[in-house]
Amino acid sequence: HALDIIRGKNALLLMDSSLEGQYANDDATKLVELASKCLQFEARERPDTKFLLTAVTPLQKQKEAASHVLMGLTKTAAVLPLPTMLSPLGKACARMDLTAIHDILLKTGYKDEEGAENELSFQE
Repeated sequence: HALDIIRGKNALLLMDSSLEGQYANDDATKLVELASKCLQFEARERPDTKFLLTAVTPLQKQKEAASHVLMGLTKTAAVLPLPTMLSPLGKACARMDLTAIHDILLKTGYKDEEGAENELSFQE
């Protein structure tokens, strides 16, 4: 159904109405078009993570906010102080900072596409 809406050039219908006014229509259209590429039936026609990050980076307006803040997620009130022995990755995980986690994975040589041909899927 979503692809039909996108193909019908009604992409803005897919946007959450509670976010109205918080984004430029052009940015929303680009994001929905990018999402439609991710919905392609054939895996080889879907973009890889590097392409997605390159495409969405210019759309992100708040560069310095933690990802959970950008996503509107709240931390639990019972968050304990971080032990000083955590690695940078551990600290990023404790902060729920997806951007920092991704940056650390890239810096350590993580290759998200390696082994993709053996990736498990829910599709039959």
